[in-house]
Amino acid sequence: MMLSPRVIQRLPKHRIQSTILAKGTHRGERKSTKLGTSLEFSDYRLYSPGDDLRQIDWNAYARTKRHYIKRFMDEQELLISIYLDATSSVVLDQQKRDLAQSIAGAFGYMGLCGDDRVSLHPIGDNVPSFQFRKGRAYSSKLLSYIASLNHTGERATQSFMKDVIRKLPKKSGLSIIISDFMEPLDDIKSSLKRLQAQRQQVRLIQVLTEDELNPRYSGDLKLIDSENLQETNVSMNKKVLDSYRKRLSAHQHDLRRFCSERGIGMVTCSASDEIENVMFRDLRKKGWIL
Repeated sequence: MMLSPRVIQRLPKHRIQSTILAKGTHRGERKSTKLGTSLEFSDYRLYSPGDDLRQIDWNAYARTKRHYIKRFMDEQELLISIYLDATSSVVLDQQKRDLAQSIAGAFGYMGLCGDDRVSLHPIGDNVPSFQFRKGRAYSSKLLSYIASLNHTGERATQSFMKDVIRKLPKKSGLSIIISDFMEPLDDIKSSLKRLQAQRQQVRLIQVLTEDELNPRYSGDLKLIDSENLQETNVSMNKKVLDSYRKRLSAHQHDLRRFCSERGIGMVTCSASDEIENVMFRDLRKKGWIL
């Protein structure tokens, strides 16, 4: 099972936090700065010709002999787009794939239970996206959708981040991207700029295996690129491993600095981490969920 019963029981008790003003066209549970017709009182204002007479507070009139209109906080929804890396570099490693899918499922489940509108796009898998849905009734359907994703068919070989751009939502919202981000930084940066230009608050969750974070290979090996199947013969030694670690460190540092400068949240986790620790410890500590 992708999410344990214990995790599923805990998720509805938490909310996804966002600084994006909810601008969905439907009512939700998030308090907007706009005024509307919810039951949460905001303040009074004097009656003006054309106002709805039903909004007049007659108790206030009895006290002041002036007509006041009650104003209420508008409750709106947040549009949450989840982009799940389903390219070969993720799905061919079961541990990495399982955690990435669990994170996607946890965010989607939490959003639907919180009355937000959620979509999920498995980038690299030749299946239709889970289009925007709203309400707890769709939460189990989302988990079934993720569990049914095809992992044996032909995989996409293009840039994951370039394909994310093809799924851009038309309205502002929160975009959660789950990937290993092991691709050229220029492609990542360009795509993130496009997302922000589309009025998206962006959060990156990077999932890497222990072998990617700290490889301990030795001897003569044939390395095969999981995306383009290119083969490379390598004699693993301390010099080669040190070179890899330096390149990975530079890649991570550059990406984190770019995200910091652009106000993009980023978390890196090991594929061996437990989903409960990622969601309820690491992401709560970052303030991404409440």
